[in-house]
Amino acid sequence: MSKKYKTEFKVKKEKTMDSKILMLLVAMVGFTIYFIPTIVAAIRNHPNVVAISLLNIFLGWTFLGWVGALIWSATNIASSDNK
Repeated sequence: MSKKYKTEFKVKKEKTMDSKILMLLVAMVGFTIYFIPTIVAAIRNHPNVVAISLLNIFLGWTFLGWVGALIWSATNIASSDNK
């Protein structure tokens, strides 16, 4: 086997590794975007965080379900003060 073939194989292997890293990065960004409503609800300590999470998980793949979960997670949380 000549040196030329070894070099070509090494370059091809590096490109494959780069594409795997890129695919992993794209998947991580996609999951983060998908779970934005759940993240917002958890950060805001929304009392319905479990329901928002379930809506996001099961209906988030539809755009309407995702937007509904996002709006719900951003709604005003009623104060428990009885004044």
